[in-house]
Amino acid sequence: MNDQLCVGLDLGTINHKLACLSTSSETANPKLLSEASRGRPVATAAALLAQLRPDVAPDTLVHLTCTGVQATALSPLLAGHFHQLNEVVATASAIHRAQPHVRSAIDLGVQFTECIALNPKSCDPYACVSDAAINVLC
Repeated sequence: MNDQLCVGLDLGTINHKLACLSTSSETANPKLLSEASRGRPVATAAALLAQLRPDVAPDTLVHLTCTGVQATALSPLLAGHFHQLNEVVATASAIHRAQPHVRSAIDLGVQFTECIALNPKSCDPYACVSDAAINVLC
């Protein structure tokens, strides 16, 4: 079976962040990268993704998920090749998978703060959010 690579790309206003996990036990160490976007969201995303290239074998299946306010800037370039996910769902899903007993989360961002109430009884990552609120006036 081919190695699978799960890449999460958060395209924020100020910084872009990339997290990469492999399903292979040989390359299971996660890779975390961050770079200031400096008003160039597409170029910054491309630079982060290019840093993965030396580590990715040609037959590797890559799953790319994007979040963040700049994610729509990539849509025309990667049409059909990535999944865009709401940040509240992405945060809740990650917390739910890593710490299923957690019932709430607060995400302090540059532009806004998210408060998320989690349903620890849910098995579905999309249904694990029982309530959410965003303050856009940080």
